[in-house]
Amino acid sequence: VVAATAFGLVSAVAFRMEATTAAFVFTALSIVGWIGLVIEFFLLYDIIIDKWLSKDRSVLTASWFVVSLLLALSSRLTNI
Repeated sequence: VVAATAFGLVSAVAFRMEATTAAFVFTALSIVGWIGLVIEFFLLYDIIIDKWLSKDRSVLTASWFVVSLLLALSSRLTNI
């Protein structure tokens, strides 16, 4: 999360400085970071949610809410 957010911030600054090549590189790294986070969540879904928290589905809902907020914040920061 920290790396993806940092890459998003660097890409926003690069776009503001009109360094488009660097901005696109850091945007791609940020997107890869967020996709990796989602993939990791899906891989750990069976272990964490199904086995440990099988009776409490609100944890899954809360996790998706936090992930969606982070994605929205990242996309908002890259559009500055």
